[in-house]
Amino acid sequence: MALITGTRFGSYEILSVLGVGGMGEVYRARDMQLNRDVAIKVLLNLSTDAQRLHRFEQEAQATAALNHPNILAIYHMGRYENAPYIVSELLEGETLRTLLKRNPLPVRKAVEYGIQFAHGLEAAHERGIVHRDLKPENLFITKDGRLKILDFGLAKLTQPLQSSEFGPGTLISGGTEPGVVMGTVGYMSPEQVRGESSDHRTDIFAFGVVLYEMLTGKRAFQKPTATETMTAILNEDPINVVDLVPNLPLGLQRIVHRCLEKGLEQRFQSAADLAFALETTVESSLSGQRPIIVPPPPETKTKNWLVPALAVLLILGLAGGVFLEWPKIRAHLAATQTPAEANSTLTPAPSKDAKAVGTASAIPTPPTPVVPAAPHQLTIPDTSAYNWFDSTSKQALVWYSTSADGSFRYFDGPGNDPQTGQTLTPVTPDFVASLHPPKPVPVAPSPKQKVASSTIAPKAKDKPVSDSATDSLQQDAQREALAQDAQNSLTSRNYRAALDTCAKVLGAAPGSQPCTAIRQHASIKLAEQYVNEASNYWEQGQFDQALKNADQALELDPANQKAAKLRQLALHMQTKPPK
Repeated sequence: MALITGTRFGSYEILSVLGVGGMGEVYRARDMQLNRDVAIKVLLNLSTDAQRLHRFEQEAQATAALNHPNILAIYHMGRYENAPYIVSELLEGETLRTLLKRNPLPVRKAVEYGIQFAHGLEAAHERGIVHRDLKPENLFITKDGRLKILDFGLAKLTQPLQSSEFGPGTLISGGTEPGVVMGTVGYMSPEQVRGESSDHRTDIFAFGVVLYEMLTGKRAFQKPTATETMTAILNEDPINVVDLVPNLPLGLQRIVHRCLEKGLEQRFQSAADLAFALETTVESSLSGQRPIIVPPPPETKTKNWLVPALAVLLILGLAGGVFLEWPKIRAHLAATQTPAEANSTLTPAPSKDAKAVGTASAIPTPPTPVVPAAPHQLTIPDTSAYNWFDSTSKQALVWYSTSADGSFRYFDGPGNDPQTGQTLTPVTPDFVASLHPPKPVPVAPSPKQKVASSTIAPKAKDKPVSDSATDSLQQDAQREALAQDAQNSLTSRNYRAALDTCAKVLGAAPGSQPCTAIRQHASIKLAEQYVNEASNYWEQGQFDQALKNADQALELDPANQKAAKLRQLALHMQTKPPK
């Protein structure tokens, strides 16, 4: 019997019929207690069909055990006049089957739905639940573009649920007896057709069949009869997907073929790996497709006005860009000049006409940038009394280079020493302090120290103490210059050069904090570059090279999860060449 509008049971009131399926009737209802619309599936006439009742209850328990945005949410389960019912979220949209009846999906949209589909399966498989009846009718696309997996009526639980969820020791049915065929013809895996025991990789095969249909608009296995269709699943391969979708990315072709392998071991071994492979395909192929280059039409006299018009637009665009970026340009120039130069070059005296122009124009004309002059050498007679730093910003006002004799040459700005070409280094408080080391307090030597000093005194004449201090300062200056070079390489994204330079510094001074930080950052960034290259190689089917780049990324950054996944996928894809 069907439920009529207005029927009440518990806090629910039937509003309308939504559909009728093999597992029961679905109604739109109102939850009067929570003031929301819900969907209610009712299974009627169960008095003579205990198996249907068992499968219905199994669906409720399996689905309620899951909580994922890509799986239909179950709210409640109960009975009305001895008929069991399930209350679930109400979905607005249409099934994937309805969507595919119109047209095959665009590649990007198919992959987007495929990623959501795989993540939903991943959540179910992690709980030990296998769907076993995946098909377009059991996949729902909401109005906001979210894919939902429906109908776990054939779900097989391979692991017991937590006792706290459905009572102590609750265990959903132990599975199908050998020889019993369950599923939907055309979407069944080879092991289902043979009536063998199945696991989560059965869902991977059905996923491949559905993805094939989303991309091509055609069923992978469809023959005149059910028997012929099942024979094709066991013995035949579907039409190559690239024959139906010629421009399909190579990586996506391989994913479809891998899902549709006849043997369990040849398919993806987890839905998580499958989702990762699809996401990698999106990043390496679909998001970076090259635009088609179309030759320009022949020139005609009627379109000669386009050239000057485009030139005017280009000039206006450049002027606007300079205007928008001028605060950054001015800050950069100010940082590379002394205060006196900045005031003299970047703040010109306004003319009488300047005010009039500023009020008449909505966009002021930015001042012309001035290229900073080369650094000038400074003469510092008394280093102890010189003002080395800006009193407000605490930034260095003096840069220096080290001469061959260990002395220093000072300059009023950054750049290179005009004589030696050496990159100038800004002074630091430690450097300034080293110019005036504190004098040691004399201590009366003991008799033993007097003997030791008389023994060591001749050797001290070979290398004065002042020379040792000069060498130390010179080495410190060289390390600071190398650290600055490493920082420049990092800023310009030349991560390999930054690592090589830091290796030199850390080899001589392992405790160098700047180079330790630069090395860590450069290692992470270079690892990301290797991962991107590995993704491109994987998408092109060059699995050996993808594996090599993934290993290089992990050597630089062992915590890079994407590199670890790519390595795992590359190893798996090497096991058998694609068909």
